Amino acid sequence: MKPHVSAVYVLMLVLVACSRPLSPDQQRERYREDGWTAYRAGNFTEAETKFRQAAELDSRDGAAQLGVVWSLIRQDRLASALTTIGRISSQDPAYLHATAASAIIFDAQGQHGEALLAARTVLSQDSLYVFPHDDRITWRTMCYVAGKSALILAPVADPDLSRTMAYLERVDEEPPVVRDDPTTWYAAGIRYATLTAVLAKRLEAVFYAQVARR
Repeated sequence: MKPHVSAVYVLMLVLVACSRPLSPDQQRERYREDGWTAYRAGNFTEAETKFRQAAELDSRDGAAQLGVVWSLIRQDRLASALTTIGRISSQDPAYLHATAASAIIFDAQGQHGEALLAARTVLSQDSLYVFPHDDRITWRTMCYVAGKSALILAPVADPDLSRTMAYLERVDEEPPVVRDDPTTWYAAGIRYATLTAVLAKRLEAVFYAQVARR
């Protein structure tokens, strides 16, 4: 009988442990995990809900706010995503990832000076940057955004195009394409060919301008 009683006792302990409510920190972690699971499945509205639930338990939770940011980006709600980034402390470990997100947002909004600064900041802190929750967002993404922004701002910020070329040389010439994903070009540099064509014309113009001065 003793083994039987012992087994029942152990089962009761397990049931009691399972029924014990989660602590606030454990609940926030559960919400964040559920949020990234939904994000990876493409359920961005559900992901946003989970991350917001985590943030409601602690508004200083940078990881939760970051999840909200990326869920909003994937829903093309860029202004709201940018506002949410402002809630992440510069001392929070999530801040670097928030800066990468802001580079993408600024680029999409045509704020090329801000996009260049954000992308350069990420690359200066991690030259081989990879977003841990979405490996399509990498240092190549940041190089692409920085290169594009530098090219657009070239007459003022990069007159000889040396910075632009340095960034674009780090982007794959034939990057992978994820079909039916409108945001792929941010991660993969799908517009690289067009960008390099524009760069070639700019370089030609710079060359002839230098020749004309001689």
